[in-house]
Amino acid sequence: MTLEFNLVDDKWIKLIGHEPVSLLQFFDMQEAPKLAGTPVQKLLVFRLLLAIAQCACPLDDEDDYAELSVDDLKAGVRDYLKRQRDGFRLFDPERPFLQHPGVTVRDEKKKLPLSAFLPGACTGNATLLFDGNSLPSTLSDSDRVYALLSLVTFGMGGKKPDKQLVFSSGLVKKSAPASPALGRGWLHCIPMGSDVYQSLKLNLVTQVMFEQVELSFLSKGVGTPPWERMPLTEIGPDAADYAHSLVGWLVPVSRFCRLFDESVYLTSGVAYPAVSTGQCDLTVSTRNTGRDDKNTKITAVRARRDVAPWRQLDAVLAFCGDKQTEGCRALKLFRTVRQDDVTAIWCVGIQVSEQSGEQYMSGRDDFVESIFRIAPGWQDTVFFKSYCDEMAWIDSIRKAIYVCVTGYYKELSAAELGPNHAARAEDLFWSQCASVGVKMAEACGVADPKAYRPAFKQAALTAYDAVCPKRNARQLMAYQKCRPVFKRQDEVRK
Repeated sequence: MTLEFNLVDDKWIKLIGHEPVSLLQFFDMQEAPKLAGTPVQKLLVFRLLLAIAQCACPLDDEDDYAELSVDDLKAGVRDYLKRQRDGFRLFDPERPFLQHPGVTVRDEKKKLPLSAFLPGACTGNATLLFDGNSLPSTLSDSDRVYALLSLVTFGMGGKKPDKQLVFSSGLVKKSAPASPALGRGWLHCIPMGSDVYQSLKLNLVTQVMFEQVELSFLSKGVGTPPWERMPLTEIGPDAADYAHSLVGWLVPVSRFCRLFDESVYLTSGVAYPAVSTGQCDLTVSTRNTGRDDKNTKITAVRARRDVAPWRQLDAVLAFCGDKQTEGCRALKLFRTVRQDDVTAIWCVGIQVSEQSGEQYMSGRDDFVESIFRIAPGWQDTVFFKSYCDEMAWIDSIRKAIYVCVTGYYKELSAAELGPNHAARAEDLFWSQCASVGVKMAEACGVADPKAYRPAFKQAALTAYDAVCPKRNARQLMAYQKCRPVFKRQDEVRK
């Protein structure tokens, strides 16, 4: 095992079409690179890079933002990394990167393989069809960095951490809560620029922004990053300061851990407020549930395999409608002052399963990722109305599929089979719409999204055909009688 690994100087960041690079090399590249790895690995690295850039290039207001060039940002980060080089040593005995120096092994059974914290990698006694997501026989230092970032930033809730290991006097631990970045599988939506450097600049928060009411929970501003001073208690002044800072959310120390060769020992880390308080990542979209103000509960939009991100933009951009306090804070924050710099919205997250307080990735869970390109002159309010109108039309198609399929089985005197087959047809419909749905969303507000309606209608007919066979005369009659008929562009006969 390499005992002298430093994220600043040693190569670990995965890139597309390029060998891994160190942090210094990343910010010294002439052409903007593209992050590689799983969707969440790219998100983890982007959040770390953003936290570093935020500390290296503090901004007072939009004038500072306008004066900051990409070259200035890269140079500022390089200077910062050189000054803070000692804080990025992965195996330093006194200040290990993102690790608690006081963690010691109390229970050998709680000493876990680090590979278990690489989300999406196959572990245990499982059947593999492909080896692309299987674990390497020996973890590289790069793998260790990604596993550590995942463990700390996207730690799943459960009983794996040692609850007997406590650093705050009088604190009694139960099951470790999920990292605030993971939550119950929150969907993150990040405004993006033309490349990764422009995107980092675009997402820098100014001091003036911290003074806004919506960011009042970030009372400590940018804060002190853990590579400069690691919070050493779960609760208390230092932990509270970290949980109320921007870097405290970009790189949440939700686990206190220590690496040991191929294993890791951990306990729950800094205590964060629940999303129900309205405090969450700027890239997480909040929504209010409940029938009235007294019963209002704040929750967040979840990453779901069966609901692609293009179908959730009404929740992500809810602030563009009549729900000013809902939606994605990051998009709302930058949509006015930096709208011309936003070229895309990157949606990414993990769908996770939960049982008895344990979170895990089951066979039906996966990463969720989608990118929406934004055309020049894009206006979010115009987009929002156009998008909602089109989604209402698409939903009428979805409802027509359900009615038509249930009607088909009713004609065959098998009405009890209708709902299950109708649900399957709906799933097939949304699956068929995956690629055209993104194009439709991108067209809203800048082009004619109705141009994609024929593709949605064809997807509906394909889904109907898949679950309503016509192999004999009786089936053929039922099939023909109940098959959807589209009379005009915006109408469907059920």
